[in-house]
Amino acid sequence: MKGINKSMKRPVSIHQVKVKESKEAKVVSRKTLLECQSLAKANIPEVLKTLEETRTQKNQYQFYGYLCAYFTSLYGHKPGLYKNMLVKEVEEAKCDQTGMYLISVGEHETNRDHGMVQMSLTKDEYTWFSDFLKFKHCLPGGKKSQHFFFNSTSTQLKNLPAYLREVWKEMGLPETPTFTDLRTSIVTHVKNMLPKADRERVANFMCHDIQTADKFYAINLNPAQASETKALFQAALKGEDTSVAAENQASTSSKRKRKAGEEDSLSEGSTTPEKTKVMYQ
Repeated sequence: MKGINKSMKRPVSIHQVKVKESKEAKVVSRKTLLECQSLAKANIPEVLKTLEETRTQKNQYQFYGYLCAYFTSLYGHKPGLYKNMLVKEVEEAKCDQTGMYLISVGEHETNRDHGMVQMSLTKDEYTWFSDFLKFKHCLPGGKKSQHFFFNSTSTQLKNLPAYLREVWKEMGLPETPTFTDLRTSIVTHVKNMLPKADRERVANFMCHDIQTADKFYAINLNPAQASETKALFQAALKGEDTSVAAENQASTSSKRKRKAGEEDSLSEGSTTPEKTKVMYQ
């Protein structure tokens, strides 16, 4: 069994590399993500108003699709957050003095390691949820359902990826990314743009750690990062020290030069030539 396990390591590693390469081709640009958030934010109030008037499943699923597009393009949350979200958890959302709301969902696949998965909302964003709950009981299956995202049989809604794709096309955005594509994109942009300390905070909010992100989500270096790394290789071959010690040495050298300059200025200002000669000797 050990021999079989060892023989599988190389094929598995090659497969993982190919999977990451395929993800790289599907990374959604920061511009597209921001455009998605802007369009979804503008459309959600109108879609919610239409849903309240018509109370049809088609408009209900459209509303769900826009919510998923908006918050997933922002936080990169998995679909499990939405399908497991309870009405009780939405109603018990915490609000601070600044008017920000926090919805905490207890049921998700990594709750043992990371606790509840959370979603931060502004007052307007939370209004989308609270207004929906006002007429939820009038929708098919809404009267008995304990979940915020539900179907006509009062059970969890599991077809969220399809509704995400539909609203993505409605907004006229390029390609049709999945939840995984959006999550991978968010993690990749976080890795490329934020320092390590901020990356850890973002990873905790997304209910994973940096090692998980680097192994399963983060993509290869971008051209700028690769160029910086190349410069480090060249510095090593040329014998240039880029460490903190080199910076301290440069600082010490600079202080010595300033001190020598001060001594030179004192000697030049002397009125006695003999003293000047003695100092130089």
